[in-house]
Amino acid sequence: MTDVVEYKKYLPSYRSLLNPNARYDYKTHLLVPLLQQDINSIVARFQKRQQASRKSSLQMKYRSLFTDPSLKSLRMSQRSALPHTLAATRTFRGRCSYFWQLPVEIQNIVLTHIDDRQSYLNLSRTSRAMYHITQPFLYRSISFTSTYRFAQFITCLRLNLSLGLYVVNVDLSSIVPGYSKSKDGINAADADDDGPGVEDTLSNSLAGWRDWKYKNNPLIAPHPAPVVPIARVLPQVSLHAHSPLKRIKWAKYFKLKRSQSDATAAPPVASHKPPPVLIQSHQSTHPRISKFLLNYAQSNDVPTGYVLHLINICPNLESVNFAGLTFFTEYRIKLAYLRQYQRYDLMKNFRKDARRTIGEFGPSQYHHTSGSFGAPVFPSNCTGGDLAQCASSVFSLNSLAKPMRKNNSFLPPLGPPVNELTYTTEGDRTVYLSDLNLRKINANHLYSVLPDEIFVDLGKRSYSLRHLNMSLMIWVNLKLVRTFLLQTLAHGLQTQMVHGKERLVYNGTSYEITDETEPALSTPVGANDSTGLQELDLSNSGMYKNLGWAKKINLNTYEGQKTVYRILNNEVMTDFEEYVVRQRIRTGRPGENYFS
Repeated sequence: MTDVVEYKKYLPSYRSLLNPNARYDYKTHLLVPLLQQDINSIVARFQKRQQASRKSSLQMKYRSLFTDPSLKSLRMSQRSALPHTLAATRTFRGRCSYFWQLPVEIQNIVLTHIDDRQSYLNLSRTSRAMYHITQPFLYRSISFTSTYRFAQFITCLRLNLSLGLYVVNVDLSSIVPGYSKSKDGINAADADDDGPGVEDTLSNSLAGWRDWKYKNNPLIAPHPAPVVPIARVLPQVSLHAHSPLKRIKWAKYFKLKRSQSDATAAPPVASHKPPPVLIQSHQSTHPRISKFLLNYAQSNDVPTGYVLHLINICPNLESVNFAGLTFFTEYRIKLAYLRQYQRYDLMKNFRKDARRTIGEFGPSQYHHTSGSFGAPVFPSNCTGGDLAQCASSVFSLNSLAKPMRKNNSFLPPLGPPVNELTYTTEGDRTVYLSDLNLRKINANHLYSVLPDEIFVDLGKRSYSLRHLNMSLMIWVNLKLVRTFLLQTLAHGLQTQMVHGKERLVYNGTSYEITDETEPALSTPVGANDSTGLQELDLSNSGMYKNLGWAKKINLNTYEGQKTVYRILNNEVMTDFEEYVVRQRIRTGRPGENYFS
């Protein structure tokens, strides 16, 4: 027990906060004053430790409290992130000198305050990254005045379905004919003559969707005139190919011709001036109508198949305006014969690398998140690395050639090529006659498509559709409107017994003719602004004038819900007919024949 305990080995040197310049000695149990050198070393050691802790805190990264990700998983997550997002994250600690250095979320917020479409176009042409960011704003609201541009847009959508996710508002009511002036006596027969009226029509008429359809047809598509040389070029005839007698005859002939040409000297040919250098802008001029399609210069019709493509490829439609649009007769290609017409598809109008180019400029991974859009768009069964499995269960992509009987005699026959399999799953999986560069086709390969399918496909967008304008259309009838409302408003319809009759009630409110006062709406006006159809414009539609259902229906008003109730229960009346019925009920129906 006489051993001395070495306190310094187990206990640290104790320094009191009241007297920091002294140290406690455990042996003598006394305070020993510190020298200035010891104090300086303690202060330097403390500052060094503080700087090291500050540097480590700045370099520390966020880690979840629930999981401990490994270094390998962190590297994989960094590789899968977007490159422009990572670049913006690295440079965010410093001062951002350029707009593209900001995070993508901030860039989108800034672009939402721009209401000028031309500004979006200018931004999209600056760089590829800016094109990706401005693309949703460019395609959000689209409108067309030419059927040629509308046909181009539909073909582009079929090449890249992802572009349809951006389309929210569509306006086709502003489509006008390619030639607005009325010229008498201009038809296809007059197109063979070079009269001044025909030339004026050709120069002033814009191309339509038929010009896009027959763009690669050599018999219809307009081609540039051949370049005529200024000087006459004579064929070079080899003198060794003829006998000496023929050589003498040729020499005399050319000598006589040369003497005649010297006597009648032709005026000198003016020197060809090179055309002025034009500064090409990003906007291309609209093409002119073909000479063989001059009969359609004053037509503004649109194929029904193009409209069906637009509805099926764009799942986020909120506002659709088809007012006054004329639909062309359409036919759908049967699925069994679809592969036979692949080489005639209008997607061939673009260059061969158009599919790859459009795919590169398509939506990025940031825009494919589930929260950005409400519904998926027709997923393809043959995408990416599954092409080999879809093509054949036996052969790989490298062995899609015709099998040899010697080696593969016991194997099943090879199916259709991969390009044919992918063609049947492209777009919305339907091909119409307007999508093919054909003038004649076997009628057994087609079946007709009616404009009624437009209402059927629009009813499938009931989760997003808010405003629909189908005014000034004579083919619309009450049956189509009722079927569309039953499909669109299915979430708010109920069956109730009203005055002993079974009625379809929307939002729990009935509107009988015998009711003298307006019933109180179960849902206040404007309460349904966020979900479901809000407005249906059917003004001046149908085969007759002043129809009871052919009006603008606002489902947030009393009159709108009343009209919907009448349509659903097949009790549509005009205001005058409803007034007459109420007067008869009020006066006891005098003069009515009770014995009939």
